[in-house]
Amino acid sequence: MKKTILFFLLFICYNVFSQETYFIDNDGIKTIMYKNTTNKTNIEGDYGYGGYYLHYHNKEGKLKKIAQSRLKELVDGEKKYINMKIGSMFGFRRLHEVIIQNDKYLLTQYFEAGFHYAYVKDKTTGKFVEKKIKISWNHKRDQKKFKKFILPYFKECFVFVRLVNENTKKHYRYTTDHGDFNRMFRGISNMSCL
Repeated sequence: MKKTILFFLLFICYNVFSQETYFIDNDGIKTIMYKNTTNKTNIEGDYGYGGYYLHYHNKEGKLKKIAQSRLKELVDGEKKYINMKIGSMFGFRRLHEVIIQNDKYLLTQYFEAGFHYAYVKDKTTGKFVEKKIKISWNHKRDQKKFKKFILPYFKECFVFVRLVNENTKKHYRYTTDHGDFNRMFRGISNMSCL
């Protein structure tokens, strides 16, 4: 009896803590992305996205791709990505990671060609108030950019401000290794300050 209860509790804990990774396309169809069990693909991790495509593994372990413009959102555990314009004159749409939102503004970041770019969107008008702010270059530059372009919209979000200040306090500068590119928003994703 004790073994049965223990097994049941472990099963519940496993299901609570195992997070599903999936995307929803523009037609509302949910597709689960699976772990890279073969390690025979050229992407690091279970999925990857670049300028145009999201690469992911299906249930059989095969690498698939879908244009980012065909995606509505992507969820990876605590992280949430939404499809928005990248602010170009051509209106390209790409996946943006949601960093934080309050009742008026949404802060996202978009990754392209080795760099993160921050965007602040007015939730009422649907327009960017700040866009394509290159971040995680070096700590001093990030501190200035945060104060000038992001803090005015999220100064009431005290936990967020404290985390960014802690992240940008230590010396760093851009490198070409694939480690923590995103130093400014390290450990911050899909926060709510409503």
